Amino acid sequence: MNKNSERLGRQIEEKLEAVNQIKKHLNGFFLEARTELTNAGMSRGWKNLKPETATKQQKALTTYESWVNSTRPLVVEFLPERLDEFDKMRDEFVDIVTLQIAAPDHPARSMNRAAQLISQQKGIVQSIPDKVEIELLASRKSISRDIAKSEVLRGEQLLEEGDIRPAGVIAGVALERHLITLCSSAEQDVEYDRMDGISSLAKSLSQAGVISDDDMRLLDWMGGVRNKCSHASDEEPKRTEVKRMIREADEFIYETRI
Repeated sequence: MNKNSERLGRQIEEKLEAVNQIKKHLNGFFLEARTELTNAGMSRGWKNLKPETATKQQKALTTYESWVNSTRPLVVEFLPERLDEFDKMRDEFVDIVTLQIAAPDHPARSMNRAAQLISQQKGIVQSIPDKVEIELLASRKSISRDIAKSEVLRGEQLLEEGDIRPAGVIAGVALERHLITLCSSAEQDVEYDRMDGISSLAKSLSQAGVISDDDMRLLDWMGGVRNKCSHASDEEPKRTEVKRMIREADEFIYETRI
């Protein structure tokens, strides 16, 4: 999780802590109202509350509205598809606590429904960090894949121009970028270092079960060609092997698209 996601997660955790306080005020109000109705008799009427009971009612509403006003912008920004649902829950909660749709003969039913509504709203807000992290990961994957494909294409162009070593190096960089993204986004735990080369990354992915042994061997060969292009040696990289390496890298990136 990146720093922005962590900061958002902490911000939401702080806001969710207020839910317990809201429920406390909610329970206090409805218990007082139920006691009042029981003592006065149903003829008194559900909406004719004593001042002290009305004060508890207002406290529950004020605390709730403050929470909704602080969390709704997060829903608007990160979960707009849940906004209507969130707002309908708010409206129903307010109607219940202001006794617009109360159940006079069963105050506990109204209290339980109001508590259920705020728990559902809490669930919506609580899901925001996971959604943000998933979207960020998807964005990183897409960017990484697009850049890798672009670099492979550049390698092909350099090879056509006769620049064999640069072609192999650029294709190797593209492959490394893709392998690092595979490591970071895998469901399995992959032990790797961002400074690892193609062969080391392939070994880590194979050990974690992300790629097959055949893929690992192919990647190890491509890593060897890449190193031959990167480092001065007595053996010059052959155009045919660099061409094959670029083709294999392109196919691997496509087949293991993330």
